[in-house]
Amino acid sequence: MPGSTPTGRDFPVEGVYVDVNRSDSKQVTLLGQANTRRGKVNLVGSYGCEVSSEAPSFLTSYEVANMSVAIPPKERPNLQGLRPSYETGENLHAECTSAPSYPAAVLAFILNGNEVNEAFTKELPIDGPSDDNIVSSSRLSLSLRLERHHFPGGTLSLTCQSTLPGIKGARALETTETATLAASNQRLAQEPPRSGSSFNIPVLSTMMLCILATVESVCCGNFSYLHM
Repeated sequence: MPGSTPTGRDFPVEGVYVDVNRSDSKQVTLLGQANTRRGKVNLVGSYGCEVSSEAPSFLTSYEVANMSVAIPPKERPNLQGLRPSYETGENLHAECTSAPSYPAAVLAFILNGNEVNEAFTKELPIDGPSDDNIVSSSRLSLSLRLERHHFPGGTLSLTCQSTLPGIKGARALETTETATLAASNQRLAQEPPRSGSSFNIPVLSTMMLCILATVESVCCGNFSYLHM
């Protein structure tokens, strides 16, 4: 109470440690057991705050809220397996691994701006957290048969997205790589048809000369025959 000495007091609760030096009438700073990662995570739960006025009214207000604790990943997810180029009909095989976090991240593949259907992905096993380290990673694989429409403009864009579940306001981390449609596939659509004029002109010229020579021979033969 403001009129009391001291103005504030803390009441020990098993498993909850209050940093009195960093707490006041507007905020309470909690410490985990021995201020370790696991101790801080153990602080997850519902907390109540009660405010009372002084005499003579002694009005009281009480609110409850849930608190979540997260250990975010320190880096973006790792995307592996994507080749520089593909031909249509080939299979794309890729794998994404998140950086260690608590809780473990949820992974998703995004192809050309659209999330890939879960039917083409598979969660892979990974070593879980040890007793001394509560953070863990996630792994997700992708297998997809590629068609021409997967390469708008001749390029495919694949993104691995990592998010922390149940943590409001947690920022998604992404890693993006690109692949191109193989040159042999693009040639039919991009290469103009080959002109045959350089080959046809000499052939046509030779044929015309042969025809003219034949006509001339026939004509001359006819005139000689008539003359006789």
